[in-house]
This record gives sequence, C-alpha cells and structure tokens, in this order.
Amino acid sequence: MSAARSPAFDANAALGMLRERTRIARDAEAEKLFSPDSLNTILSAAAAKGHSEAIFAPSLPMDLSEAEKAKTTKTALETAGFVAEWKVSRVSPDADATTVLRVSWGAAAKPRG
Repeated sequence: MSAARSPAFDANAALGMLRERTRIARDAEAEKLFSPDSLNTILSAAAAKGHSEAIFAPSLPMDLSEAEKAKTTKTALETAGFVAEWKVSRVSPDADATTVLRVSWGAAAKPRG
C-alpha cells in the first residue's frame, strides 16, 4: 500500500495567489471603512465629542493605503480642504502594525469651495 502524495508546493503560484487574496481583502475592507455612511458616522461622532480629527482604522491590522477606494477617499477629503494623512499605528509596542487614515479639520484644514 502506498501513501498518497501531496502535490508539490509551487512557491511562484502561491505568491501570486496570496498577493491577490490580500488585495481583495484590503479592497473589501476599504469599501466598508470609506463608504459614505461610514465617513459620515465617524466624522460626525468625532466632531460631536469636540474633536477636530478622526481616525479611520481597519477592523484588523492591515495597510489600506494602496486600495483604490482609500486613495480616492483621501484625495476627495483633501480636495474639500481636510488634512488627511496615513499613519502607522500599534495598539501596544508588540502588536501588529496597522495603517490608519487620520483626517482633521482643525486650524491646518483649508475649506475650499
């Protein structure tokens, strides 16, 4: 009786497949985080607390800065006069890094329109 052999691991195929899955997951997270409803909710909640900035953080540690929805949202906010910048953040020193979008409308913001 012979043991069944597992297929050989194809590192090249795996790399491409994993990069694509990562991109898809990040795009999906960006679509949720930067939806109009989410933008309104997060910005309004921060302003209602007297803050002049809001932090948009993904639900899990990841970098959304290259997701198309994140790029277009950041550009739209900046065009409107907000200050929007990507920041690397950690909950604790040994935690996984996540990249958040910090949006402010304080003194540095320049209303346009």
